[in-house]
Amino acid sequence: MQEDAERYGGSKALPSWTPAAGDEPAQRLAQRVVDGEAGQRLGVGNFGTAYRGPKLRGFPGGTVVKVGNRADIHGRPWKRKNLRNYLIHEAGVSDELRAAGVNVVPRSVYVEVDNAEYGAGWPVVVREYGDIVEADDASKAEIIALEQALYAVADAGWAVRDVLLVARRPADGSLFVADAGWWWLLDPSKPHDDRAPGVSDLLFRWLSDSGRPGTWGAAVHAGRSAAAWERLLADAAQAVADFGDDADRAGLLSFTSPGRVVKAVDARIRGGFPVPRSVARAAARYRPMIKTKRST
Repeated sequence: MQEDAERYGGSKALPSWTPAAGDEPAQRLAQRVVDGEAGQRLGVGNFGTAYRGPKLRGFPGGTVVKVGNRADIHGRPWKRKNLRNYLIHEAGVSDELRAAGVNVVPRSVYVEVDNAEYGAGWPVVVREYGDIVEADDASKAEIIALEQALYAVADAGWAVRDVLLVARRPADGSLFVADAGWWWLLDPSKPHDDRAPGVSDLLFRWLSDSGRPGTWGAAVHAGRSAAAWERLLADAAQAVADFGDDADRAGLLSFTSPGRVVKAVDARIRGGFPVPRSVARAAARYRPMIKTKRST
C-alpha cells in the first residue's frame, strides 16, 4: 500500500503540495469544512471523518469531504506521512480508474488544508456524494450492472478489497462504490491468491447484510471475473482429460473443476444472473458426464 500511495504522489519526505488546475473549489470547500463553516457530519472511519458538502463544478450530486483523522479507530495517532499517503492513494485509485472509463468509483480530489487544530497541510479527500444503498433497495438489473463493473476492475488487474460502501448518484441513479481506498493494482509478475476475498465475496456480504442472500446471493457468490472463468475452464478441461476415461476415478469430476463449473452455472441460472456463453457450453458438456459418473 505504501508503494502504491507513493505512485500517486506520496512520499516519506512530505513534498510541498499545490492544487492541480481546477481543484481550487474543492480545496476551498475542504478548508471551510475543517474550519467548521460548512459540512454535515456523516460518519467516522479508520482514515477520516466524512462530511456532506454542497454541489461543486464537476460534482453535480454534491460532495463528501473526508478529513483525515488524528488517530485510527483504535485510538493510535496517525503519522502524517502515512495518513497523507493513504488519502492520496484513495484519490489516485479513482483518478486512474475513471481515466480508463470506469465509473463504478467516485470522482475524487486530494487537497490539503491549514487549521489551528490540524496544523498546516492536513490531508483531505473531496469526492462525489451518493446516497448509501442497501441491497434490498437495489434491483436485480442494478446488482448485475454493479457486479459487471466490479469484475471489469478485477480484469483490469486491480484487487477489489474491503467492505463495499455502495451508493446511488443523485444525478442519474447509477450505483457506485463510494470508497475504493483499499483497492490496489496487482503486480502481474507475482502470483495472487484467488481465494482472497474478492468481488463475489464482497457482493455476497453486501446482499447478506440486508437480509437478501437467497438465490441472488448464491448467484453472486458463484460469479467470477472473465480471467477467473478462463482459469476454471482450463482446469476443468484438464480434469476431464486426466479422469474422463478412468471409470474408477471419473467420479472425482463432480468434486473438481468440472463440478464447480456446473454448480456455478446452475446457481447463476437459478438467480437469473448472466453466464458467459463459453462457460454455459462447458457446463452443458460436463453436466451429463457428472450425472453419469455419480450414478455408477
